[in-house]
Amino acid sequence: EDRVRPATALPHHPLSDRHQNMLALLTDVREAGSWRRYVNQPRVDLMVLLRLCSSGRALPPADFYTRLRALPSALTFQVLSFWRTPRDAP
Repeated sequence: EDRVRPATALPHHPLSDRHQNMLALLTDVREAGSWRRYVNQPRVDLMVLLRLCSSGRALPPADFYTRLRALPSALTFQVLSFWRTPRDAP
């Protein structure tokens, strides 16, 4: 008669820091909806800040706002596309 062994639980191995960071990155990208949205989010946040500043609902850093305020929105985003954030690939 063959005896069936009871299923044993696999040992729990905690994730290394590297794996936890990768999992967090993948979760953030999934929440953003795509890699492109994830990477562009800091630029979008900056555009929102500019809009809030122009409507008087936020106070900007002095030098920053005066330089970008003069540009139209489409041109501002084009300029910001050259801004490297920590989310951009090296």
